[in-house]
Amino acid sequence: DTVFHPQTLPDLSNLLTMSGMMEYLGATSFGNHRSVLQFDFKESLPDLGPNELLIQVAYVELNPVDLQKLNAKPSQDVPNPPLIVGYGGSGTVLEVGSGLVNQRTDWVGQLVAFLCDARRPGAYATHVAVHVQSVAKIPFAISLEHAATVPLAGCTAYESLVKLQIQPSTPDQHRKLLIVGGSGGVGSWATLLARARYPHLEIICTAGSELSQNWCLRNGATRVVPHSSLVANLGGGRDGSVDYILCLSTPTKELANDMSELIRPYGHVCLVAPPKESL
Repeated sequence: DTVFHPQTLPDLSNLLTMSGMMEYLGATSFGNHRSVLQFDFKESLPDLGPNELLIQVAYVELNPVDLQKLNAKPSQDVPNPPLIVGYGGSGTVLEVGSGLVNQRTDWVGQLVAFLCDARRPGAYATHVAVHVQSVAKIPFAISLEHAATVPLAGCTAYESLVKLQIQPSTPDQHRKLLIVGGSGGVGSWATLLARARYPHLEIICTAGSELSQNWCLRNGATRVVPHSSLVANLGGGRDGSVDYILCLSTPTKELANDMSELIRPYGHVCLVAPPKESL
């Protein structure tokens, strides 16, 4: 995951705020992001719900889901254009909704990280409205740039680990978590969070290059195996070899077969990406 900085455009954000306007990167038709995204949109600042915050965006987390949504229906027009993607980022709180007026001094001027509602316009913009429960104040030692990479990947990793229902283990219980795609944004956060929460859990990541393998190990993985030949590397069969699988790759038939061989009886599997074909 990388970040996009709207302020690298001509810095009109303060003038736009004073005029009640915002600028954003949007699309009126679906397709490749290089051809459908445009900067030349001006729009009124978003209306705030009672429990929402108006945030002036500093950085936006770029994620593959942005490209998937932009290319959802190639060559078709966007209903109710423009389509604005971007679901995590950082910035400064400018205003609060009517239900938060008693907390206004606690929020206005705060540097925050935020996670957007996917049903509303996203954060490829100078301003965004976000529910207060999806906003976190940034500690002093963390930069806005670094904070922008946390919400989408970090929350996805956290939610995935919760869904796996991992049980605390002792060293002699030998519980194992397999993270398929451990070197990406979500995989990195999942490894860090799982290691912090479950110190005795054996964490196995799949990764390709030596650089990616070393990254997984630095994040807390016990060991790293190649993406291919999972059963050969880990062992399969009726009894399986791992208790939990977090799959961050698009599950192909081959990968689904491998996971069915690897998972132990009553184990848990979490798929983050949907399959592109019937499994």
